[in-house]
Amino acid sequence: MGVTVNSFTSVSLDPPLVLFCIHHKSRVWPVVKEAEAFTVNILAEDQADVCRVFATKEHPHFSMVGSRAGRTGAPILDDALGYLECALHRVIDGGDHLIVIGRVVDLGVQRDDGPLTFFRSGHLRLEI
Repeated sequence: MGVTVNSFTSVSLDPPLVLFCIHHKSRVWPVVKEAEAFTVNILAEDQADVCRVFATKEHPHFSMVGSRAGRTGAPILDDALGYLECALHRVIDGGDHLIVIGRVVDLGVQRDDGPLTFFRSGHLRLEI
């Protein structure tokens, strides 16, 4: 099971920690909690369709894109720009959302393209 999130950031380099925010009632949260792991798949600029797949409530998402299990068993998208595979580190109540902190246990860059960006309700290309 996967989800598109709009709040993701680095927390610490030592130890390597990242976080994302997810609604308390999300159907994805119980899966992450039980697995005690997740992967942040960073999408490339040509993957807006993949972003939309994971933003819907339709399931199963992973039947629509290629993926493989990472070290923790969390799915890594085959064609993602890069990934951060994480073990669940801590969860903080953040109002109607949970702040989910993960310790990075593996990471990789799989493509040499620009990242997918989202601004003002649309996907844009970054000119670097």
